[in-house]
Amino acid sequence: MKNINEEYEWIIKSQSDSKFFEPLYDKHHASIWKFIYRRIEDKKDVADLVSNVFAAALHNIKKYKPTGVPFSSWLFKIATNEINQYYRKSTKSRIVSIDQLGIKQIAAETGKELTELKQVLAIALQYLSMPELELIELRFFDDKSFAEIAGILEITENNAKVKTYRVLDKLKLAFSNNNI
Repeated sequence: MKNINEEYEWIIKSQSDSKFFEPLYDKHHASIWKFIYRRIEDKKDVADLVSNVFAAALHNIKKYKPTGVPFSSWLFKIATNEINQYYRKSTKSRIVSIDQLGIKQIAAETGKELTELKQVLAIALQYLSMPELELIELRFFDDKSFAEIAGILEITENNAKVKTYRVLDKLKLAFSNNNI
């Protein structure tokens, strides 16, 4: 799949014959696996959820309409729904995988020193609501653009920006008040 036009052709073909879904699966499988694994970390459960994501995508491919955001955003939305359903059905706690690059980006956005941020970030993230946490994860730990976030969360791109910066302001205020 060389470009978006080729991907769109596979989508159109998949809408009439499911055998054409394979290149879409091949292209996006690894990123969906990683996305889910960062939130669950149980390989058996991840495999089940990834399978559910692609089964749902294949089942609903006829309903897919291009909206100006990448096809992958649609798949990430399905994955997000599967993850949320998984946690609703289980007694397991939600996992947030914090990586070095994401920490550096949050430090730059909040003005917090990197070493200080490392010490308090895990605590700070506990004070966020699930929707706020999801924004931070998508933007800083999954490195999604605001357009992709908008597609995944089914909000406007501007709304994705506003909400993300509000969450960052909430973190800055917590840091400055020494609440965490």
